Amino acid sequence: MANTERPSVKPFAGLELLQKLLNQVQLELRSKGLDVKRIEAGSGFRAEHQEIRELGLALTFDSWDSEAIAKAVDDSGLPLEDIEVVVISDAQFLRNRFVHSRIPMVSVKGSLPIAAQDGKRPESLEDRRHGFDIICQILLARDQSIAVPLRPKQAGTILAEIDFSIKPVPNGIGLNPKPLTNEIKAKFGLSTKTELFVNAEPGLLEAREIQDNIQVYIHEDIYRLVSTQRNKLVSKYLLAAGLNALEQVVYLVSAELKDASESDLEEYAKNLPPIVSLIHFHVDALKQVDLREEAKLLAALRDHPSKVAAVLSGTRSNVVSWLSVLSPDDEENDAE
Repeated sequence: MANTERPSVKPFAGLELLQKLLNQVQLELRSKGLDVKRIEAGSGFRAEHQEIRELGLALTFDSWDSEAIAKAVDDSGLPLEDIEVVVISDAQFLRNRFVHSRIPMVSVKGSLPIAAQDGKRPESLEDRRHGFDIICQILLARDQSIAVPLRPKQAGTILAEIDFSIKPVPNGIGLNPKPLTNEIKAKFGLSTKTELFVNAEPGLLEAREIQDNIQVYIHEDIYRLVSTQRNKLVSKYLLAAGLNALEQVVYLVSAELKDASESDLEEYAKNLPPIVSLIHFHVDALKQVDLREEAKLLAALRDHPSKVAAVLSGTRSNVVSWLSVLSPDDEENDAE
């Protein structure tokens, strides 16, 4: 097997069209209760923990045609018969990689299956806690007999590469809190009575990971209690706090979208930023029809954030949860 580890960057020329061709490949996802979904190269998808091991996965090459392949290969100066397409799943936390497909580029048509929905799969696709990446590479399969300046020569050289990230939705709402210490309060000029604080740095829509730009803090004493106790009331508090934080995030995202044009929204919809993807996950779970389309959700976030926040208030049976706390039972009624 040729080396498929990521190489150091080398000054090769003529590979731009191969990369452009590979960038057109999409990852198709299938799961229970989810319409067939396709995501763009370089983007990600968040699924419930139990769904991670059930996703049907395949790479689609619908946009590839013989003319585009011939032009890209001709630009590279390499023989078509010496170029392969490789599909890999990578569970980085488990340090586990698996090669699903390795076929001649000329033979790639339609789609390449990775895992059937609910079907058997390698360990690299089963990390429910941390998720995994799907990597697709265009690879030089054989050594070249003649060395040409700025042209790959060694078998195993990666000529182009894309990836897709599949991650679980974090526990609860998806914004994991930290303790709001006296130091944090002093740093941001907060009252000592502050219960919840959401700190968001600029660039929410460009961040690759949610935690890169958003930190959620809960009053230190409350944090200590909810961290050491596990009961229904604690669960209800964490849900309410998470929703509070998420609703604040809606307005922060809206502020970053305020000057976005329709074409900007279309581009974001093709590759949802992780923080918008998290909001979309909860909206989608609530089956809010007019917001389930990515472009419509982005428009609502820009123009009507209060509506999005209102919809999210129903996340994870929040109303039912509070009714169970606030409604007196029969015995209490009798006592009155």
